[in-house]
This record gives sequence, structure tokens and C-alpha cells, in this order.
Amino acid sequence: MGIELSELKEVVIVFTKFPEKGKVKTRLAETIGNENAVEIYTRLLKHTEKQLVLSGKEYVVYWGNYIPSDMVYFSSAKAHYLQCNGDLGAKMKMAFSDQFSLGFNAVLGVGCDCYQLQASHFTHAFVILESNKVVYGPADDGGYYLIGMSEMQNMLFDNLPWSTETLLDVCKERLIENKVTYSVIEKLSDVDYFEDLPKHWKDEFRIQ
Repeated sequence: MGIELSELKEVVIVFTKFPEKGKVKTRLAETIGNENAVEIYTRLLKHTEKQLVLSGKEYVVYWGNYIPSDMVYFSSAKAHYLQCNGDLGAKMKMAFSDQFSLGFNAVLGVGCDCYQLQASHFTHAFVILESNKVVYGPADDGGYYLIGMSEMQNMLFDNLPWSTETLLDVCKERLIENKVTYSVIEKLSDVDYFEDLPKHWKDEFRIQ
């Protein structure tokens, strides 16, 4: 039996970094330079924030490196935290554990890499968590742009092939092996390389 709609206590976790040259979108910067990479990441931050606000969902932000003193981005967040040390799995595991311990029972996690992300994706993912323990938003590169769960699943954070095309497949295998119900929402494109950008951004930032 899933969670009754009235029982859902929802929160979205945003994983991000303050946009600084040489610290964000480094693979993209190899093609278009650090300044352009920062500009694109800044746009992605603003886009993610806009969609969260439009969704009306409560959200918190986990910052890499440091928490900025001037909240230029995500000023409407419920709280701001510092990511822990370790790989991506360790950072996500701590953040999800934190939010479950605060009493939330429907927790989504997103990065700031997806220009196709819409407010409706948050709404849809939370609906799925009414009848499933896990939800994913698959990315074209074999990973995911969104993960959500209605109870803590440590196996989805430990010893995984991060940043590889097999990541989501491995996660699904673990869920099936452990008989954990899951579903997926729309597949979208994450921005890691120049080829991942929408055409109008490619035209704008193309290096001659």
C-alpha cells in the first residue's frame, strides 16, 4: 500500500555549487571556456529555481564548497546546508537522511544541470511516490536528473558507477533485486558537454 496523499510531507533537495570560474561545468569549459561555462551554469541555476517556485513545492539547498553569504540564488529556499565530504553518493545520502530525519516522507533530489526541467516534473514525481517507494527522472546519458523516495534507500547511494552510462541501470537492478517498487518520469537531457546544449545556446556560445 502506498502513502495516502494527505500523509505526504514533501520536500525537494537541490544540489548545487555557487557559479565560479573553474569550479562548475568543467567538462563544458574545455570547449567554450570557463567564463561561458559559468554563464550557462548561472542560467541553469535560475531556471531550476524558477521551476521550483512555479511548482509551489518546499525546497532546501545543499551547497558544495561553501554556503554563499549573499543569497542571489534560491532565496526562497526553506533552508541552506553544506554538502558533506565524499563522492556524490555520500553527499546525496547525507542530505536525504537529513530530510527524512526532519519528518519528511516524500523527498526528491535534483541538480542544476537540466534546462528541460519543468515544475510539472516535481508534481509528477511526488504523485508517483504515493504508490512507489522510489522515482527517477532518467537522463539521456544513462544517469538521472531527479531521484525521489518515500523512505531511505541506502543501496541507491553506496558503491555506484557515478558519471557513467550504466548508473541508472545499476540502480534499477538493485531495486528489482530488493523488491522495492519504483517508477520513472520523462527522460530529459543533462548538460555536461557542448553537444548537450539546446541549439540556441550552441549558436550563442559557439567558439569560432
